[in-house]
Order: sequence, then structure tokens, then C-alpha cells
Amino acid sequence: MKSAIARFMKCYNGEETGVIFLSCDVVPDAEGYVAILSTDVASLDIPANGTQLMIELNGAPDLLAAPPPVSGILLIIDVCSQRKKTIRGLTPTTRVYGKIYCTNTAGRGPDSDVNSIMVA
Repeated sequence: MKSAIARFMKCYNGEETGVIFLSCDVVPDAEGYVAILSTDVASLDIPANGTQLMIELNGAPDLLAAPPPVSGILLIIDVCSQRKKTIRGLTPTTRVYGKIYCTNTAGRGPDSDVNSIMVA
């Protein structure tokens, strides 16, 4: 049976500048917790194929084409057995969106609700 949903995801700023903490409630059958964070909420919708996350990146532009706009989107993926995460090196006053899902030998559980925080 796939892992249950990671509920009650919480985000809060650390005492250090550019540090946030996030966590969710304990999921009894979880073997791993995956946190996905981004400065662009649409970037959190990453398709999965089994144990693989499918992230599509834009390739290098044609040298003769007009330069594409710079998006400056940050994407962070943290995978480990711990439900409490510390994310460092963020730019203050940047809004970061995040979600967590759990995994076990049967597969990936559903995503938590998306939460956001303004980095201090």
C-alpha cells in the first residue's frame, strides 16, 4: 500500500538570514519524505514515473535567436528519511512555495497541500 498523505506541512524562518525550516506530521508507513520547493508555484507540479521525477529544462538557445527572458526560478528537491527539513542559502525577501510527499516500497503517496513563506 502506497504511503499516506503528508499532512499539516509547516514552514517557518530560522534565526539565520536565508534559512527556512519545513516539516509535516509523522506518516507511520513512510520510508522517505520528499520536499519540493520553488520560487514559482507552477514549478511544483513535477510529474513522477515510479521513483523518477521528470524535470524538463529548456536547452541552450539558438545563437541567432533573440535571447529568452530570464526567469530566475529556483527549484529545490530534498529527499531523505527525515520529515523535518532545513533549507539554507535562500535570498531574503523571496517567496518560496513548497510541498512534501512520502514514499515507501509500494510507491509515492499523495502531495501535501502547498504552503508558502517569505524568506527572512
